[in-house]
Amino acid sequence: MRICYLDESEQQQDGVYYIGALVVTAEQIRSIDRDLDALHARLHEAHPGSVPAGLEFHGHAIFQGKEGWAELKPGVRAWASQKAVELICRHSPWFGLQGVDVDGLRRRRGWEAAEPHVVASSHLLNRVHRHSRLVSEGLLVIADDHHLREDSRTAYHRMRSRAVQGLSDGKLHHLLDTMYFGPSNRSRLLQAVDMLTYFEQRRRHIQEDHREAARRMKNIGASLDSVLEHSYVWRP
Repeated sequence: MRICYLDESEQQQDGVYYIGALVVTAEQIRSIDRDLDALHARLHEAHPGSVPAGLEFHGHAIFQGKEGWAELKPGVRAWASQKAVELICRHSPWFGLQGVDVDGLRRRRGWEAAEPHVVASSHLLNRVHRHSRLVSEGLLVIADDHHLREDSRTAYHRMRSRAVQGLSDGKLHHLLDTMYFGPSNRSRLLQAVDMLTYFEQRRRHIQEDHREAARRMKNIGASLDSVLEHSYVWRP
């Protein structure tokens, strides 16, 4: 059995709403969890008083110096961003990014009330389900907590039982149980998919103005390229 972790992008970019998926084995979960904990400990030792005990790895917070990262200098945060992505990617998880053009979705007849979160996550799970090596022994899905959790669970159960027009190719029979939701502060893996999702959508849409930021993003991009297996934006 594998676990699929889902997280939405922090912000829409150019009208596109993104969801990222990280599919991992139990051993990959243990390795990523251990490495991010070790990176946290390293930062705490190097910058005592500036790194809280409950530090979380969130791409937007690190890059913008928010939440637990507010007391760290930009250079340290840039290094931590690159290092975290490298540590996650070196364990070779499956990573995919699915986007939906929100304005196009609103204009599409019959889809005017559709939630981008539900559409994008359903499309992404459909894509993951096509890869037999990922789902042959079953796939359990865990997502960052979201106010549309019940709508997402409804779509999940529909796709498990039958093909859903516009969302899935056929019955996604390898999906297990229900879609679970949890707080990212209790899961390094939810933080990991947040990191990859944030930086993948950032490099798609934002041109870095500063040389050091551009260098870091180039290195981050190289790590992302090593694990990115799906990248698509649906433009209805």
